[in-house]
Amino acid sequence: AAVDASGCELDDDKDSVKNSADSCPETVAGAAVDATGCELDDDKDGVKNSADSCPETVAGAAVDATGCELDDDKDGVKNSADQCPETADGAEVNATGCELDNDNDGVKNSADQCPTTVAGASVNAEGCELDSDNDGVKNSTDQCPTTVAGASVNTEGCELDSDNDGVKNSADQCPTTVASASVNTEGCELDSDNDGVKNSADQCPTTAAGASVNAEGCELDSDNDGVKDSVDQCPTTPAGASVDAEGCELDSDNDGVKDSTDQCPTTAAGTEVDAIGCDAIDDGDQDGVADEDDLCPATASDNAVNAVGCGQDENINLQGVNFETSSAILTADSLPILDAAAETLRKFPELKIEVSGHTDSAGSAQINQRLSQARAETVRDYLVAQGSDAANLTPVGYGEEQPIADNTTRQGRATNRRVELKILE
Repeated sequence: AAVDASGCELDDDKDSVKNSADSCPETVAGAAVDATGCELDDDKDGVKNSADSCPETVAGAAVDATGCELDDDKDGVKNSADQCPETADGAEVNATGCELDNDNDGVKNSADQCPTTVAGASVNAEGCELDSDNDGVKNSTDQCPTTVAGASVNTEGCELDSDNDGVKNSADQCPTTVASASVNTEGCELDSDNDGVKNSADQCPTTAAGASVNAEGCELDSDNDGVKDSVDQCPTTPAGASVDAEGCELDSDNDGVKDSTDQCPTTAAGTEVDAIGCDAIDDGDQDGVADEDDLCPATASDNAVNAVGCGQDENINLQGVNFETSSAILTADSLPILDAAAETLRKFPELKIEVSGHTDSAGSAQINQRLSQARAETVRDYLVAQGSDAANLTPVGYGEEQPIADNTTRQGRATNRRVELKILE
């Protein structure tokens, strides 16, 4: 052994281990060494303590020349603690060396295109929230997650209903329905009575099926008589005519001629009328009694008459009824006249009649009275023989008491000699 002047063995690297026992004779000054003079490596990482910048490296960790543990992915977390040893460059990691997922969506920040996704939201590979129905509204805020493709939606992801009729635009065949209108499943306004006019504009919403209507949905009344066409049995009634419930013009006197053309609107029931509603039977004095039934054919037209055409105070003068001179025997010329009178009276069997006999003033008044009575009875008997009720005929002779002409003339006396019928009731 090499010794110094005092005979003591040299310790060239001054590590307190004599050269002869020093396996590491060039130990750096001040380094702690073991019994063999070799510098200590306390953390056993293969780097002597004097060169070890990281003297407490964990056992088994790979270190660099300075004794510091390696960080292969350069994320600031040593390999021994790094649970994600292949983190991308520049990625922010947690204490275990794994890249952060700040919004907890399962996509690391470095790949997350949507780093503020709401908690619990489903995302795609890029970390962006799903929009399952592709309506532009993310699932987390989409209140209508199954919107049909291509539909326009509101901020809640629900399809628009532009006309607010309860039918979404994609299914709405009538997208401009008026506000508050009732619609069908296609969004078209209802036409409850099927008249072609929508309910919102229909002023007559219960029109009968099949009826023609105007723009307001009200049934047409083509002849403007106040009766709708569907119930109008007379659809061409003239303007202004009064009609019944079936739209047919009134015939107030029931003569078969409508009021609008009836020139005689108060014709008696049962009267045969002409085309203008007037009595079709000859009535020369226009008293409403046909000439064939009129025992007073010259009654003034403005007088009220009875059933046989005579005024209230008018006696029926049986003109042409004559007798043999100073007798009650009828002349042959009288019979047709009495036959006609009898025919009329048979039509009115309820009439009570006085048969009045009259004479002129020639001769005795007493004889004239008896003669007039006899003549009245002769006429009564003839009428009864022709079918009149004897109980309704009362013969009365007035003699010369009721002249109707001047007895001083021949013509006047002839006029006074007469038989009259007087309607009693």
